[in-house]
Amino acid sequence: MTALINGVLTGDPNHLMSFEPNVQGQNSGFGPVSTYSDVYGQGSFGAISGMNINGAYTYAATYGQTIVSYNPSSTSFGGIAGTNREATAPVILLEAEYEGGTFFVTGTLLNCRREAYWAMCGRAKGYIYGNATIWRFSSSWWPFSSGWQTALLSPGVGDVQRWYNFFSAIPWQDLVPDQMHQIGIAGCGTPSVTGSIDTDSYIAVAANSGVTCLVAYFSQGTSQTLTVDLSKFGSAITAKWFDPTDGSYSTIDTFSNSGTRNFAPTRNNFAGDPDWVLLLTA
Repeated sequence: MTALINGVLTGDPNHLMSFEPNVQGQNSGFGPVSTYSDVYGQGSFGAISGMNINGAYTYAATYGQTIVSYNPSSTSFGGIAGTNREATAPVILLEAEYEGGTFFVTGTLLNCRREAYWAMCGRAKGYIYGNATIWRFSSSWWPFSSGWQTALLSPGVGDVQRWYNFFSAIPWQDLVPDQMHQIGIAGCGTPSVTGSIDTDSYIAVAANSGVTCLVAYFSQGTSQTLTVDLSKFGSAITAKWFDPTDGSYSTIDTFSNSGTRNFAPTRNNFAGDPDWVLLLTA
């Protein structure tokens, strides 16, 4: 592997590089536990130079493995020590459940959105979307019965475009996971690096330095309430809900940067699913 990477770097030294060693996490078996690669390799692969991405690979709740890939070994999240050995290396979600996939969890539109938004709130700087029909070049995989070509414009592609538009409008590159709950001080729930996407109810929260932008993903919707310490912001805060299924924003209110405030969705989104994104800006 080292020889292959070095060979590529000889002709192309400037691009991002990682690989998927399929190294097991802290658990036996493949799914739904997390697997991952990091910037220098993992486990028996030893130190592999040349890679400059911390690649997260998981079929569990994606915030868990992206945060583990972001953390140094001295910091644990969900009981697993970080695998990042170079603080400047970005984390990319290399693989999670595909749209239409049925590996360890059903790749519904809701679950694929959960993967994408959780990842960005877990310090990921990118997300590789997968579609089971395209992957197999098959018409037999749900929900595309007329061939893989129709999946090129699948509903999941629209969700990814809305995900992209949302994060492009904010300082996404500066978001850091609030894993110590210094801003989202209550209601986040218990994190899990190996839990099921379907039932995981952890609210992943991320904010930038100086706290002028905060993003929180509510995967279970109205059953979740997040308490935010507004005093962490430097000025008045505008709070909005973002609907990940139609791309619309709805303003909650404007608040002073003092005290605490509870935030909870009051209904399902446009598609009838529970998930919402909270955006606080100052």
